[in-house]
Amino acid sequence: MTRLMEELAKLPGIGQKTAERLAYHVLRA
Repeated sequence: MTRLMEELAKLPGIGQKTAERLAYHVLRA
């Protein structure tokens, strides 16, 4: 989870909050 959030947060235009939300949805899918 944390690793996924860290990777997402590196993407341009994606902040910490967005990364957390995206990671949450990816893991629930």
